[in-house]
Amino acid sequence: MTESWTLRGELALSCSCTVFCPCVLSRGEHPPTESRCQTWAGIRIDDGHFDTVDLAGIKVGLMMDLPGIMSRGNWTAALFVDEDASVQAVKGLTRIFTGRVGGTTRLLSILVGQFLGVHQVPITYETQGETRIIRIEKYVDGAITPVRGKEAGKNVMIHNSEYWIGSDVIVSRADRSRFRGFGRNWNLAGRSAEIVKARLGQRLSGGIRVRPRIHDSCLHRDRRGVGIAGAHPRTGVIGRGCSSASAWRSLSMASTGR
Repeated sequence: MTESWTLRGELALSCSCTVFCPCVLSRGEHPPTESRCQTWAGIRIDDGHFDTVDLAGIKVGLMMDLPGIMSRGNWTAALFVDEDASVQAVKGLTRIFTGRVGGTTRLLSILVGQFLGVHQVPITYETQGETRIIRIEKYVDGAITPVRGKEAGKNVMIHNSEYWIGSDVIVSRADRSRFRGFGRNWNLAGRSAEIVKARLGQRLSGGIRVRPRIHDSCLHRDRRGVGIAGAHPRTGVIGRGCSSASAWRSLSMASTGR
């Protein structure tokens, strides 16, 4: 059975980069400013589903610890889901954010080397003025505010990017950013942050899943020589000559419809 899903909402993310995160514009090919990337994010789901399960109103959190260039993988990650979410919603969100159901988050199944599990805890995601306040009980205490632009009343924005979460990104800064858990004690206040209108999911047409356009090097070949997208079912290899960055670009094209 095909597992269809979509998520629409907002993501607020704080990371350890000292200036705006270079991963957004480089599609994960540029090194973090601090040699590794330590990041957490909160997601407010305004509308969405996993098959027949309604996901609207659920808050989600992520922790990601990257040892270097994003596209090279070997991430350590953890998932947090609002304590009020149903068992079915937690199962669906786990499949989405581990990349096991394809679509926008598919590459997480490739790039995450260690998954620290799913933790169902109280999560709040609030907007006070323009500041996003995110709390994940026992783990995250954050406040993220957009950076003001030259023109009065307008924030610094990146438009029409290939960022996989959303094409328009509000450049932000963490007023407060603490993460504690899994042997980590991060204080990322004053560092890079971003706010993005999240549009995640699968591209569907007439009830039939439409394959995203995949870079040719990211295809493996079946016995007839036909190119097939994704990891080889036996070896797990994405495709001869396929870099994670190439696959990342393909994923971005799929999520933005280009």
